[in-house]
Amino acid sequence: MQAGDAIKIGVTDGVKDRLKVIQSCCPLKVELIHTIEGNAKLEAEIHYELKEHHLHHEWYEAEPVLEYIRLHKHGANSLELNPLYNVY
Repeated sequence: MQAGDAIKIGVTDGVKDRLKVIQSCCPLKVELIHTIEGNAKLEAEIHYELKEHHLHHEWYEAEPVLEYIRLHKHGANSLELNPLYNVY
């Protein structure tokens, strides 16, 4: 999920509901930009790989995350909303 120059990397089993919750707490427009099927372990691995671009909690600098998505794709379709768990 992207808000301005920051992207949140998290895990949920309800992406649409999670987006609503995050939007209600954020003064910027929040957009879902990409999801992959995964779990908390994959989320932690992505957090570790992007640690030098960490901003606050699960928020990271947008450009490095977007490049990570372009390079890795994890074999997933952009905006896939149906997997059991999504890393967003």
